[in-house]
Amino acid sequence: MPDKFSFQVYGIVGSSLCVATEDGQKVFDQIEPVLRHGRGVELSFLNVDIMTTAFLNAAIGQLYGQFDEKIVESLLTVQDLLPEDESLLALVKESSKRYFKIPTDTTGISRMRWVLSGVTLSIEAVKEFSFKSTDKILIDANVWIYIFFSDGLKLEEQAYSAALKRILAAQSTVYIDALIVSEVVNAHARYRFNN
Repeated sequence: MPDKFSFQVYGIVGSSLCVATEDGQKVFDQIEPVLRHGRGVELSFLNVDIMTTAFLNAAIGQLYGQFDEKIVESLLTVQDLLPEDESLLALVKESSKRYFKIPTDTTGISRMRWVLSGVTLSIEAVKEFSFKSTDKILIDANVWIYIFFSDGLKLEEQAYSAALKRILAAQSTVYIDALIVSEVVNAHARYRFNN
């Protein structure tokens, strides 16, 4: 059995557009079992033209919740990234490392950033989630983008904007991080530049 397995993101996703969380999840589903068995992964982004943090959070970011960061860094090799996507990946790695150090108990900031980004709960569950005034919530950049820079027609956009309304109505505490602001501004600027 080889010590390293090679994966082509383009082949897994079937497109040069790596923007959707679902597509990132496809990549994660391929590489996570290999890493779990202690094998190396070479992940090539050859022929990928556009990438978002939503995709990268699902594909790579959640690995930091499954494995110690030293394991991820030693077993995962990323290749063929466009220069502008290298900074996005660095942002995702840094925010994921910091995020997964957040305690999950009720005295700390809750892991709502992942709940609201659709990784932990389905959209149906987000729709039904009951917020309290004692909740401390760090909302992911992808959710802010869905809320503020979308047409409001997608199920996720509707669910997240409704969740934000309930968060505000419950007077939950919402935290913001400089990395999250940076991700939102960067994604919006890239979108405006390309369109």
